[in-house]
Amino acid sequence: MLQNRYSLSLSMNMSDDHFETEETCEGHGKCMMTRQKIPDIITGWTVACYLDFYREHQGLIDNGFCKTCRPAFLRRQQQFGEEMWSALPFIFRLDAWTDLDRQKEKSWV
Repeated sequence: MLQNRYSLSLSMNMSDDHFETEETCEGHGKCMMTRQKIPDIITGWTVACYLDFYREHQGLIDNGFCKTCRPAFLRRQQQFGEEMWSALPFIFRLDAWTDLDRQKEKSWV
């Protein structure tokens, strides 16, 4: 399931396409502790958790990551939210977004 894959990926110590090292993280363990909380939060949520994860947990993210790790985390969370949004029709067994948009336009005519 996308949700489990994303929750594990968000808990990893990655920045873009490479792993962060102790030299790039300035959190002195704080960032890792925050990352370890994320899978528990996400796996307890519904399907659309990535769409508003930052809004719901802004305090944890803003205070739990250093200045290097926070932007990397937010970029990945945004990417996962976009992927989740794209996958919603499939998850709910609906037509593709393009078909749904076409149906919406027809209904407004």
